[in-house]
Amino acid sequence: QIIEIKEPKHALTNTEMDRIITYYEQFEAFIEDPKHKEFKDFANDFHITLVCDKENLTGAQKATYSSYREKGKLTPIAWSAFLLRTEKTHQEFLDEAERMKKAN
Repeated sequence: QIIEIKEPKHALTNTEMDRIITYYEQFEAFIEDPKHKEFKDFANDFHITLVCDKENLTGAQKATYSSYREKGKLTPIAWSAFLLRTEKTHQEFLDEAERMKKAN
């Protein structure tokens, strides 16, 4: 899992998308390299989550962004949704900790 986090209300730029493309290409090459067969047995794929409120992409970067999304390799998530997920996960952790405390 690759998580790229931008500041709230930020619009993703072509330069930032170039960096995501580099991450994608490097992870893909790593997984496909026969020298990493043992790793591939454990984790044979990767995913990019992008926490960013907007995109300001053009040209090849915009096309690549759309392609990654269509392939299910990149999931953009707005800050509001990211914070909601984080709060929910934290509450689940606290609920489980309380349940375990009561069980003992």
